[in-house]
Amino acid sequence: MKKAKNSNAKRRKKKETPFIFWLLVIALGGVVGLSSIEAFANQIGLRENGFETTATVTELRERRVRVGRTGSTRLGVFVQYEVGGTIYTNRLNIEFRQAYIGEELRIYYDPSNPLRITSADRSRATDSPGRFIVSFSFSTLLISLGIISIIKLKPRQKQ
Repeated sequence: MKKAKNSNAKRRKKKETPFIFWLLVIALGGVVGLSSIEAFANQIGLRENGFETTATVTELRERRVRVGRTGSTRLGVFVQYEVGGTIYTNRLNIEFRQAYIGEELRIYYDPSNPLRITSADRSRATDSPGRFIVSFSFSTLLISLGIISIIKLKPRQKQ
């Protein structure tokens, strides 16, 4: 009798594992989608409500980041700009290959937090609508795949 209970528990656990996996896939899709929406909305808000100024590229920084067994290169374009008599240095969200040291760029900054900046030139910004569309599409794909898989996991009832 005890073995029958153990085998039923194992079967139940085996059925729950894919369900939990697909719930996690849906949650991941939701997180990716919400974060991409928030980042894009913040950048649009900064472009609409921020103040414009000129920044000078002061540094192009390349660093290797190790993730597991593989490594990737992270690139940074650092700019210097003045707001209200204070000089700020910050990383700008443009592609590394699009800038050179000494170049002057137009940027928008948040007047309540001058360290929040974005490029005024949308074609150079890494927060372009194309990137948003790709990340939001990926998010939608994950959520859809999870929902469809959970529906297929549901046992068919006999009619």
